[in-house]
Amino acid sequence: MLHQVKFAVPFVDGPPPGCYRFRDAASTNLHIVNQRDGCMDGPGIVWAVGRFGTVLRWDGARVERVDLGHHGVDFQAIHGSSPEDIWIVGDEGVVLHFNGADWVERPITSHVRWLMDVWVTPGGNVWAVGSAYEYVDDGSGFYPVAHLWDGAAWSDESPGLPSWLNGLFCSSDGTLWAVGTDGTLITRPRP
Repeated sequence: MLHQVKFAVPFVDGPPPGCYRFRDAASTNLHIVNQRDGCMDGPGIVWAVGRFGTVLRWDGARVERVDLGHHGVDFQAIHGSSPEDIWIVGDEGVVLHFNGADWVERPITSHVRWLMDVWVTPGGNVWAVGSAYEYVDDGSGFYPVAHLWDGAAWSDESPGLPSWLNGLFCSSDGTLWAVGTDGTLITRPRP
């Protein structure tokens, strides 16, 4: 299982103004960028995603920008189970999967507007949550979405609540937790 790392500033070298990453007794000047999420895929390997399709990979020595061609999309979250199973979600319902060699699109075909988090369960299933929009006369067109990837296709598991879903966590026993706006907390026991 990959380690989830939530942070606002990734490991990006650059000139001041910047911030400092402390390592042992030394510090390194880092340029501030707007990253949304990160995860570790192995010893010293950190991935980070953020605005304008930014994907960064830190190998313990340097940062590499990975261009996936989605410059107009804000990536919101990244998670995976191994270096050969990493997932990214973002605005416009974008879902990307890294299989160890290539990034492949795994689109969700529904009204998804924003995907805010993604989680790979210990059993290998992938959950993505966020919100969708469908115009209605009274202005209440936003609704939460939850989708499950079973290795072949996405299924809609949306809870039918009036709030957005913003975050996910899956415990080691397979119990899934989703959190959202207006104090929403949903749990799904392991299968």
